[in-house]
Amino acid sequence: SHSVAYALVAYQCGYLKAHYPAEFMAATMTSELSDTARIFTLIEASRRMGIEVRPPDVNCSELRFSIEEGAIRMGLAAIRNVGEGAVLAMIGAREQGSPFRDLFELAERVPAGSLNRKVLESLVAAGACDALGSRAAVFAEFPPGRNDWTRASGHWPTRCTPRDIERESLANGTTAANGLITRCRAASMNSWGIRRDTGANTSTPNSKKTGG
Repeated sequence: SHSVAYALVAYQCGYLKAHYPAEFMAATMTSELSDTARIFTLIEASRRMGIEVRPPDVNCSELRFSIEEGAIRMGLAAIRNVGEGAVLAMIGAREQGSPFRDLFELAERVPAGSLNRKVLESLVAAGACDALGSRAAVFAEFPPGRNDWTRASGHWPTRCTPRDIERESLANGTTAANGLITRCRAASMNSWGIRRDTGANTSTPNSKKTGG
């Protein structure tokens, strides 16, 4: 009985691979999302079959491997350190508006708590943000990882990370954490410290203006 079942599955897979090669390979790669080495092997096999495999793209990719104009588009869930929740949040934000123009807009439009710095850096490193600019330029938008502000000094941050927000919430409550986020955004910074160069004044509230 086992032989008959295996023979039927083999026949079905052979039929799909012969008549729907791109769809078959996309589904096979999706089934191996947790095995990076296996995915690379399948990508090479697809290319030998004459199937184009396109890189991940925050403006085009779905959660899993998908078909795009006869080619296979790599799914965002295949990127290491990028979870399903983060991908679904990005897709939802993308479908509600226009394509993301830059990394700042990506982080700004995706609901808070769905992304963190590690996920964003993984997306950039995998080439999923190449449409937003060169990798070097996008990575340059990330500030140093250190925390460069102290509440005791009275200087509020012009950049903050999820860890900063969590620390503020634990120490002073949710209201204080929300105020921290507001001050960051007021300085044209988002909650991961990714800056959009708008030419606006980004001085902290306690900084002194100098005369011209």
